[in-house]
Amino acid sequence: MEEPLTNANQAINLGVPWLLPDGGMMTLTVFDGASQTLAQLAGQVEAVRQKVEKTDFNRLYMATVRPEMPFEPGEGLCPA
Repeated sequence: MEEPLTNANQAINLGVPWLLPDGGMMTLTVFDGASQTLAQLAGQVEAVRQKVEKTDFNRLYMATVRPEMPFEPGEGLCPA
């Protein structure tokens, strides 16, 4: 008898659509969601929400388009 497909992949990664403060969308990935409780998943989403609130996305986008623009982690661009 064949094994169920749910056992074929031990790690299940979850894609979460996220509405950004400027109205844009971003897909966030929660890695290995199958091995976590709902409370752990909610904790990860809350941690992401806090980081999104601190992130200057316009500056982040400019840094990806113009990599010569230096930035330091934690200064609002990419909070630690």
